[in-house]
Amino acid sequence: MVRSSLYTRLQCGAWSFSDGPLCDLLEDDSVFAVCGFSPSQMNTSPRFIATGMQQLAEKNSFELLGASGPVRSGCIETSGLRWVEDDEKLLLSLSLDASDSDFDYALETEKAYDLLLKEMFQRGFNYMVRVWNYFAGINLGEGDQERYRQFCLGRHQALAKHELSKQHFPAACALGRDDGSLLIYLVAAKEPARHIENPQQVSAFDYPRCYGPQSPSFARAAVKSWSRHQDIYISGTASILGHKSLHRGDVLAQTKLTLKNIDVLLESIRLQHQVSLPTLGQPLYLKVYLRSSGDQELVADVIHAHWGGAVNCIYLLADVCRQELDVEIDAVGCVFV
Repeated sequence: MVRSSLYTRLQCGAWSFSDGPLCDLLEDDSVFAVCGFSPSQMNTSPRFIATGMQQLAEKNSFELLGASGPVRSGCIETSGLRWVEDDEKLLLSLSLDASDSDFDYALETEKAYDLLLKEMFQRGFNYMVRVWNYFAGINLGEGDQERYRQFCLGRHQALAKHELSKQHFPAACALGRDDGSLLIYLVAAKEPARHIENPQQVSAFDYPRCYGPQSPSFARAAVKSWSRHQDIYISGTASILGHKSLHRGDVLAQTKLTLKNIDVLLESIRLQHQVSLPTLGQPLYLKVYLRSSGDQELVADVIHAHWGGAVNCIYLLADVCRQELDVEIDAVGCVFV
């Protein structure tokens, strides 16, 4: 079963990493949901998210979300949508086969988000808090036909249809992977989160036209208060100042600027929202996305020098949504109240 220190965290509904085994994690009533990062990690439970991402480690780890009470779950056969809920939160996941060369990313993304939002609202969870988007060939296509730009267009159209304003955009990320499907999974709540922007960056939803027909619809970070803890969600963060990518071809410099951007977000959360930051006892949990597996050791050294033992990391092989960037980091921090 889950180790006692981890069990205590999960009892409070917090996030953690664990090396499994998967069957034990899914049998534990303190576990709300499990995300896996290896093709060999398979289970049909709606509480398991097979991300299709490749972890860069000898031992494959899982990302866990703790339960805040009795957990209910199921699958809607007509759509393939999977759901998990307790009294505080809802997890929805949807995977679409995108292997067909004629797959229309704008149209299919719009339909997927429309389906997810309708299910959210029907279940009484009206606010997206955090969303993950993974799909193959994220940088394929020229100009506005790039898959990521078409994805952003479809996502925005769905959010606009449901009249979600930028004040309610969730923290989010979008990464490329080898798996031939479009995977979207999200955490939703009954009450809104507080959304945070980076004063050193143009908000993603205000990017100029040069980045595509529709700017990305997400907040840089979000803070959500649950009954027994607060979650800090840092969106996918990269080497960007203003709206421009910096340090092309230099993964060391990119990593340092990425960490600086995360620091700025954390400081804004502390000062503007009076939220305590994670500590050595309550560390940040980072997913580090690398375009090249050969960069892992260098990037890990930079992160360790920057934060030391205050973070736990999972390193994943992935394509960043901007072709010129090689590293992206997202994070979750949990502060107990």
